[in-house]
Amino acid sequence: MSRVLALLLLMLAAVAGETVTPADYLRRIDRLADLLEQRAPALTAAGALERIQVAWPAATLAADPVLPALVRAGRRGEALRHARALRAAVAAGVPAAAEPDRSRLAELAAGLPPPLAAGGSLLAPQVAVELDETWRQRLTRALEWLADRWLDFWRWLKSWFASPEHHDEGEATRTVVLVALGVLGVLLVALALLALRRRGSPSPAAMAASGPAADHDPISRPSAGWIARAEELAAAGLHREAVRAWYHAVLAAAFASGRLHHRTGRTNWEYLAAVDPAAPWRPPLRELTVAFDRAWYGGRADAAGVAAAAAGARGLIAVMEDG
Repeated sequence: MSRVLALLLLMLAAVAGETVTPADYLRRIDRLADLLEQRAPALTAAGALERIQVAWPAATLAADPVLPALVRAGRRGEALRHARALRAAVAAGVPAAAEPDRSRLAELAAGLPPPLAAGGSLLAPQVAVELDETWRQRLTRALEWLADRWLDFWRWLKSWFASPEHHDEGEATRTVVLVALGVLGVLLVALALLALRRRGSPSPAAMAASGPAADHDPISRPSAGWIARAEELAAAGLHREAVRAWYHAVLAAAFASGRLHHRTGRTNWEYLAAVDPAAPWRPPLRELTVAFDRAWYGGRADAAGVAAAAAGARGLIAVMEDG
């Protein structure tokens, strides 16, 4: 009887899965997001997120099942967007460390470049940014597929006319086939011309949505320049880009005041981790970081979100400029 009971307990444990901390759950999400971004095999990392329980302070809950399902289905783009949004939500619930790891900070500081002299400048290297696939790329692929099918049809038609067994089918059938082929060819040419015309002259809305390359780099403008850019984007209805500009305005002010030090490749959460836990401006910076992740990666951007980000950013910038 005791053996049966032990076997049942083992089976229940296997069904229930592993129980992890929120911080460990966050690391697994980060690992999977990195693999998705690198277009590397991600099934094993997705499996590490299945059937696990997360021990939150209030209760132990099952992990999100959507992300592993998207990976298994091969929907990499949707999985990456979902991983980013999930990471922002989980990070908001992970408590900050009460005391930083001094030895780790010293190790990281040893790899930093020497401080700049007064009046110096720092030039960031150009970083290639992988953009989401545009509708023009999708249309180009569709045209290529249509061209392949047209060539297949043409080869079949030639073989059909070349075969003696079809010579007595009559001129009516031949005429119908030729007309259908002509209509297909005209449609293909029209779609190709439309794609080339659209590609040569992108719409103003598309140009505004993509934005200049400088919008990706927080050190490309001073804080005042980012504020002006954020107001310009908000007026154009580009809420997601406006929230990012407000966040960059805060980073630029922090760099200028020496409270943070720019380093290529650092994430927003790494900048937040570099802030002294006792600093009074750390909590509002954390709130703005969460708001930015939800707007930029989670697609939750509207006029109210831009207004909230602007208010939070202005308060933080005032702290930076007051010294």
